[in-house]
Amino acid sequence: MTLTEETLRFIREHRKDNVRNLALQAHKYPTVDVPAAIIQIVGRQIAEEKIPAWAAREGILYPAHLSMEQCSSEVTANYKVKIVSDTEYGSRKTFTDLTGGFGIDCAFLSACFQQSAYVERQETLCTIAAHNFSLLNLKQVMVCHEDSIRYLQMMEPVDWIFIDPARRDGHGGKTIAISECEPDVSALENLLLEKASHVLVKLSPMLDLTLALHDLKHVQAAHVVSVNNECKELLLVLERGKELVPEEIPIHCINLTASQKVQKLLFTRQQEKEHTCPYTPTLKTYLYEPNASILKAGAFRSVSSIYNVEKLHPNSHLYTSDEYIPDFPGRKFRITDSSSLNKKELKKLIGTEKKANLTVRNFPASVAELRKRLKLAEGGDIYLFATTLADEKKLFLHLATPEAGEWKQDGSDADYLNAVYVAIQARDYYITMQDNIYLCGIGDASFAAHQAARRMASEWSGLMTFGDLDGDLKAEHSVLHGESDQGEVELKVMGMAAQLPVWMSMTAKNADNTAA
Repeated sequence: MTLTEETLRFIREHRKDNVRNLALQAHKYPTVDVPAAIIQIVGRQIAEEKIPAWAAREGILYPAHLSMEQCSSEVTANYKVKIVSDTEYGSRKTFTDLTGGFGIDCAFLSACFQQSAYVERQETLCTIAAHNFSLLNLKQVMVCHEDSIRYLQMMEPVDWIFIDPARRDGHGGKTIAISECEPDVSALENLLLEKASHVLVKLSPMLDLTLALHDLKHVQAAHVVSVNNECKELLLVLERGKELVPEEIPIHCINLTASQKVQKLLFTRQQEKEHTCPYTPTLKTYLYEPNASILKAGAFRSVSSIYNVEKLHPNSHLYTSDEYIPDFPGRKFRITDSSSLNKKELKKLIGTEKKANLTVRNFPASVAELRKRLKLAEGGDIYLFATTLADEKKLFLHLATPEAGEWKQDGSDADYLNAVYVAIQARDYYITMQDNIYLCGIGDASFAAHQAARRMASEWSGLMTFGDLDGDLKAEHSVLHGESDQGEVELKVMGMAAQLPVWMSMTAKNADNTAA
């Protein structure tokens, strides 16, 4: 692929522009290959979110939209590196990617090997890959313009093969069965393991995992990978000379989050059968929704047993407990209220809210139907779950959760907690006795609670926290209310800082934190 200097300049100048508008204005740029430029601009815009390390590199070439849509993200490519780097899998000298595509997986995985081969039957993609690999100084990668099956039949044995079968039929429609993908890994399994001691297979997240574990006979591990709670990939590790019955194959449920925290759960089908899973018709203090990987893998009994939570209903896949579980692999909420389908109860539950985040789990109405009925737009700070309990009772749950699932340390969540205090003092919703209002932070909310108390020490009656302080509270000294600023809500306290009782519980490892 060769782009003229005029076209390259056009790409640089319009890299953030709306490509539809650019296409309509193509006649204004007679010396520019506008269709080729638009492919590059669109590719880079997608890469900024999907492959930021490549988007930041000047000179990277991008393929057509379909290849960009199908390629792995930087996050999932790095996860594959962790799989291949596992020492239990032995030697890592030679590697072949039989379905090269844009080359993201090959580029990241090749760093683990001394020699690598990129195989792709589309010549345009080979040209782009050769250019990008050279730019990225990946000298150990050989680019081969060849059909993957023909190359597999002729190649010398290697330590690892990676294969990502196309998940679209001849008409462009998506397919979900292994046998419908191209190439058919189930038909090639024996040949693949003749040519490599280990094979890493990437499959559609829509694929039936149970069926895949039965179709392939040499699966040693399965990885269900989600990114920010959206299931992205099924990864299967095949190993030569080893066979496990499907019930004994370890299944890794992985959710890679924006905060760099990785949620993990490991189980087997046999363990899933053996685990107990108590059901309850009674709501406890907290509600838990497992992440997308756990739901996809079907680890419903396992998550209940491992984290000691009760399930609301066999088909609801929601769990509850009185004890807060900060490391639960999924979304966590505090249940603030609930109601039946009774109109009066619902009106009381929702109040004057015009927006809410609505989720339906095992409920006889869709989200769209409920939004229309309740006259609620999408968004806001309110979370509502419509679900069914073990006694078949239909309920709406009103929930509270930190924004984006985690408490922020920049002070914004602390300000929100203090705004709640002000709202309580307004007495529009509650009658408080002698203004005894205590602030309680649990788990990763502990730091935000300390921030809030230090910012309005003259107002809160006391502070309780049950969790480690992961930030530095010394930065809060400058925003403590001075004498002239205190008491604006209720109480006037003389002095530079008010005193209030504090109860704290934290791990021994965190107990010497200077923030405390």
